[in-house]
Amino acid sequence: MLITRYQLEAWRFASTDESRDELRHLRLEPEPRTVWATNGHYAIKVEAIGDVAEADFPVIPSVTWQDVKEGKPILLPVETAKAALRAIKAFKKRDAISVLQHARVGLEASSHIVVAVTDLEKPTVLRARVPDVTFPDVAHIFNEFKPSALNAPISLSGRYLADIGGYAKLVSRRSTVITWEFCDPNEPVRFSWTNDEHRVTGILMPMRT
Repeated sequence: MLITRYQLEAWRFASTDESRDELRHLRLEPEPRTVWATNGHYAIKVEAIGDVAEADFPVIPSVTWQDVKEGKPILLPVETAKAALRAIKAFKKRDAISVLQHARVGLEASSHIVVAVTDLEKPTVLRARVPDVTFPDVAHIFNEFKPSALNAPISLSGRYLADIGGYAKLVSRRSTVITWEFCDPNEPVRFSWTNDEHRVTGILMPMRT
């Protein structure tokens, strides 16, 4: 499966708490190409809607790919995602060739996750063991969200609002319009935006006051 550079940047929403290893991973789903991340206080879902196909990605001779099957997500360690991003950002050709702003992710011998990026000259191949952790079920919060007119104050973390705004502007020099939806002062807030290549949806838990 192909993951965009912007989807890899979703590591920003994962946890840094070493005691919460299940939150230190990105959940990658092949169909549609979606990345999930959460730290327990907020969560984000980034769906790629661009037209770059896996067949467009250059061949990496050193990798024997075992493709990700539909319904079989991959949990990618945050540190591996960050390493792939560093490699992509170092490529001089990445802005001219769209597919070079992607990473190809798959399995190798069912025991290792393989992430490959390339500048057409020297590929970078990263490997990580398939983790023995379970990513939390945040999808049901997204699915059960029912927006309503809110006529009460709600307290939100300024730090997390800054994180969300910072991620939104990564993909565009123009101001990104973020839509916010509320249901209850004690329930999650939903935020979303769309650009040419991604559909982003997230939830942010209110602060207890």
